[in-house]
Amino acid sequence: LGYEASMFVELGMHLLGHGIVSSIIDLTEQVLKEHDQWAAYKRFANQYLTQIASFRLDWCHVKELPKTNWLGEDCFGYARLQTHLYGQFFLRHPFAVGSNISACLLELKRMISSCDIMISLLMTKKHIPKVQLDVAIKVFLSCCHEFCKEYYTEGITDFWMTKGNFISLLNLPEQIDFLG
Repeated sequence: LGYEASMFVELGMHLLGHGIVSSIIDLTEQVLKEHDQWAAYKRFANQYLTQIASFRLDWCHVKELPKTNWLGEDCFGYARLQTHLYGQFFLRHPFAVGSNISACLLELKRMISSCDIMISLLMTKKHIPKVQLDVAIKVFLSCCHEFCKEYYTEGITDFWMTKGNFISLLNLPEQIDFLG
C-alpha cells in the first residue's frame, strides 16, 4: 500500500490503553459490582485519584471513577496506580468468606499485577529483549485465564478470549523489535 509501518506506532499504545487496561478496569468493576463492593471501591479510589489529578502530572493523567470519557492517557495513568489501589482496597475491604471472589482473589491480584508488569515492560524506553516481552505477555494472558477458570462457571467463555485486543498482544514483541 506504500505506507511505512512506523506511521502506525500509536496503534500499540491504543491497544494497551483503550484495549487492555480499559478491559481490566471494566472487568474489575463488574466483579466488584457483583459483590456489592463497587460503590465502596469508587469512594476509596477516588480519594487518591482526585489528589493525584490535582498535581497535574505530565506522566500520570487520571480521572475519577467511573470510567467515562477517559482518554488513553487516563487509562495509562490509572494503570500506573491500579496495583496500589486494588491492593489497598482488598486489604481494607475483605470479601465474604465462601464467596467465589474470596476463593479466587489471589488470581485477580495476579492478573492485575501481571498487567502492571506487562504494561511497564511494553511502554519503557529501554530496550527489552523480545523474549522477555513475550514472556510477560504470556504470563498476563495465563493470569487472565486462571482468573476466569476460578471465577466463572464452566462453559462461560473467558472475557479475554472474546476480545481481539488480548490475542493481539502476542504480536507486540515482533512489532517492537521491528519498529523500536
